[in-house]
Amino acid sequence: KHVVRSTRAELGAALSSAEFRDQVVYFCCHCGTQQSPYGGPSRAVLRLTDEEFITPAHLCGWLRERNLLSNPFVFINACAGGLLGTQFYCSFGHELIRKAANCVIGPTITIPGAFAGTYAVELFERFLEPQRYLGLVMRDVTRHLMDDHHTPLGLVYGLYRGLDTRLVAGAVD
Repeated sequence: KHVVRSTRAELGAALSSAEFRDQVVYFCCHCGTQQSPYGGPSRAVLRLTDEEFITPAHLCGWLRERNLLSNPFVFINACAGGLLGTQFYCSFGHELIRKAANCVIGPTITIPGAFAGTYAVELFERFLEPQRYLGLVMRDVTRHLMDDHHTPLGLVYGLYRGLDTRLVAGAVD
């Protein structure tokens, strides 16, 4: 079963709920920076369909004093993600892993939207097969895209912890 959350309010309600048990969290979204209201450096933000900014502070607030009990695999397939360099993953990725996400993956450079969609389809088709490890799936997708489509863009997806992540049926209450 999949659930689409296209607004900040929907995502916030889901993550705030003690019943949240998603094993896979996939963001197909925009990202960028927002100037700090305190005059400091800009900060990384995500924007879903409603165009409302989502910051790492939102994640902290939504999860407060609890962890992600389902230890989800988080895939942030965000356009312009590469513009933020490590700032993006040090903020969102760090916060998600701190709150017990199993791993976070995403592009390390700006990639075309059409390729982002292709990569996601290829990745999920393989990862949803029984007993497939994420690190091996990412390698296989990258190899397929290079060999069959003559593009090295699969190499731009980074995996932040969880090389041996796999989905297990019935693993979450």
